[in-house]
Amino acid sequence: MTKPAAVRPGRRPRAPGARAPHLRGLLVLGCLAGAVTLAAFAGPAIAQDEAPVTAEPPNPLLSFTLSQGLRIDQNRDLEPGEDDLEARLSTGLSFALSTRTRISELSLAGRSGLSLPLASDEDEGPGLDGAQVDLNYSRAVPTGSLVVSGTVRRDEVGFLRDLGDFVGEDGGLDLPEDLADLQGEATRTAFSLASTLTLRDQARFGIILSTGINSFSYDDVSSDDLVDSRSLDLGLGLRFDLSEVATLRPTLRASRVDEAGSDPRTRLGLDLSGSLERPDGSITALLAFDEVEDGTRTRLSFGRDIERPLGTYAGSFGLTRAASGNLSLNGSLSISRALPRGVLSLSLDQTAGLDDDGEEVATSLSARLSRELTPRTSLGFETLYGSVRNLETDESVQSAEIGITLNQSITPAWSLVLDLRHRRREETAEPAAQGNSVSLSLSRTFERGL
Repeated sequence: MTKPAAVRPGRRPRAPGARAPHLRGLLVLGCLAGAVTLAAFAGPAIAQDEAPVTAEPPNPLLSFTLSQGLRIDQNRDLEPGEDDLEARLSTGLSFALSTRTRISELSLAGRSGLSLPLASDEDEGPGLDGAQVDLNYSRAVPTGSLVVSGTVRRDEVGFLRDLGDFVGEDGGLDLPEDLADLQGEATRTAFSLASTLTLRDQARFGIILSTGINSFSYDDVSSDDLVDSRSLDLGLGLRFDLSEVATLRPTLRASRVDEAGSDPRTRLGLDLSGSLERPDGSITALLAFDEVEDGTRTRLSFGRDIERPLGTYAGSFGLTRAASGNLSLNGSLSISRALPRGVLSLSLDQTAGLDDDGEEVATSLSARLSRELTPRTSLGFETLYGSVRNLETDESVQSAEIGITLNQSITPAWSLVLDLRHRRREETAEPAAQGNSVSLSLSRTFERGL
């Protein structure tokens, strides 16, 4: 892991004596608070308390969402000792197309945003909030199934992104591989494509084929830590149904990583997994071997899933032995519980992986509580934590984030969202940095059947 510099490359210096943007930022913050107060009183008058009538959505269904928002950040770059204020106006546009038949489903979604600084201590112009297109396709084939997914994203990485950007569909925090090195300024284009084909789903013996491609490229780079990279993953798995409740799955994995400035690396792996179905869930076990440059990595873990009427619980625990002989714990815990007027979810994960500087241990935590205040108003609390530690150099990067979100559905098509956040980041041999943000956005959704 490369030791980060005290001041990140590419940061534009603040003009001497530039304090006026602070006053403009506070003025904008006051207008923001007034808008929230107005929305709180106007919302009940516009929206009705009765729940909207649900109906079967059209097929195919095309929807567009247009949003306009205002965000104020204190120390947006998370520089130690800084307290600069920055106000930005954002405009976002997203679309989603979904269609389904008896044997297939297709969804195509995209979004893009433009960010314009209103008050800032730095000389910045309009920026791209992130342009992204997602494709998901599933189809039932004779005695099997095919699933294909792809993503293309282009955004600016001139500042540290919120941990909320890395929350997966299951609610867990999927830390990026470059969390510790994400510094400097550049325009990043990320591309990923994955497919899974299963055969003989109804037989006692089945075959699972998987492929994956990932690519990262950077333009206008101001830091040597941001380099282009490509990877190719292949998998061949077998499924043996030993009984009605017991299953054994051996999987052979191969991956090739090509990073600019480094020689291509090829890695092989073998997974031996098994599951035992129980009336209230399942018991799982995994033994994994990975052939790396220095030897063989070994990972052993056991898991248990429990389903209850009010929620689901899942956990795993194991050990990872690095090629150097170092041992590290790996495990996960996830809880999703339904409350009388909300949902509580918790996800904790610790895994060991490889980096250019050696073995790394990544720890992530996400906790969420959402509660309905009225049929059209909800309040959410969120806590996120991510940590990456290198076992060879003992260097680490820790990030934490706490957020409160108020969501008001003014009408079935109009919604207002207020979000308050506190962020903190700490690196080895560097003082801790923290910052706050407040944002307000108004969005309108249009739906039409095709």
